Formats: sequence, C-alpha cells, structure tokens
Amino acid sequence: MVDQSYAALMALLETRSDLNRIRGSLLGLLVAENVAATSTLKREIEDRLQEIDLAVDQVKTFLHKHALAGELKLVAELEHDLEAYCLDLAQQLKLIGAGKADEARMIGTGAQKARFERMRATLIAVDEGLRKYIATRVGESARLLNHAVITFVIIALAAILFALFIAWVMNRVIAFPLQQITAAAERVAAGDLGVRT
Repeated sequence: MVDQSYAALMALLETRSDLNRIRGSLLGLLVAENVAATSTLKREIEDRLQEIDLAVDQVKTFLHKHALAGELKLVAELEHDLEAYCLDLAQQLKLIGAGKADEARMIGTGAQKARFERMRATLIAVDEGLRKYIATRVGESARLLNHAVITFVIIALAAILFALFIAWVMNRVIAFPLQQITAAAERVAAGDLGVRT
C-alpha cells in the first residue's frame, strides 16, 4: 500500500513537472526561429500531455481503490481544467504555426494562466491529501506492528511458563518416584531390609 501511495505521489509530482515543461516548451515555441526547433518543442508538448494522462489515470485508480472521495473530487476538477487547458493549448499551437505569436501569447496570459495556476493548486491539494492518508496508514501499520509484537511476547512467555509447568509435572510424576525407588534400593543394598516403597 505504501509503495502504491508513493507511486501516486510521484505521479502527482511528475504531472506538475510536465505542466511546467509544457509551459516552457510553449514559451520556446513563441521564440523559436527554425522548423526543427518548433517540431521538437511540439513533440515535447505532446509527450508531456500523454504522460499527464497516464499519471492522472494512475492517481485516479489509487484514489478509487482507497475510496478517497475528497481527492477524487479534486482530480475531477483537475481533469476538467486540463481538458480546457488542452483545447486552448491546441489553439495556441495553431496560432503559433500560423505566425500569430501575439494572439497565442494573449491566450497564454489570460484564461490559460488562470487554469495553469488552478491545476497547480489542485495538484498540491491532492498531494497534501495523499500525504495525510499515507501518514495515517503508516501510523496504523505501526500500531498493528506494536500490537503484534506485544501479542508475540505474551504468547512466548505463556509458552515458557507452560514448558516450566510441564517440566515440573514430569518431575513430580516420573523423577520423584524414581528418586524414591533409588533411595530404597540403596538402603536395601546397605543391608536395611525393612525399607518400604
């Protein structure tokens, strides 16, 4: 569970990183002067968008599995903003391709900037929720471990006491009568024939 939690956290961090890289690539497109640089930056944006989709799906799967409703709601908001962000991003890319960098820049500084900030804040909120969930689960695991250790110690002590009791009973049932017979035999060997057993 902890590994899955940390994988979900890493997916959130990668999503934030990918959003920043998309933003940087878009800024690079606005100033790119050759076709090779433009196609490389567009490919970078497409790759980052695919990575974001995979990461969001991974986080959603984890949240569904662990029934984290508050975080699921936040991820739904993120997906809504991400969908609108992608639509405007496609529009920006078309404008940049048509040589209308100023219009693309206007989209980027208006609604796109607000969406970017909302997505960033949402990712941080989901991250915080996951971290709290992990801390709670790790605390529960520690309590269970402590309980298991105490239970094991009690069982071990009970087993030792039971073994000592069995040894004492065996001593009373077998060893004590043998000691009496041995003592009687020694007395008979010494010449005392009036020994009773």
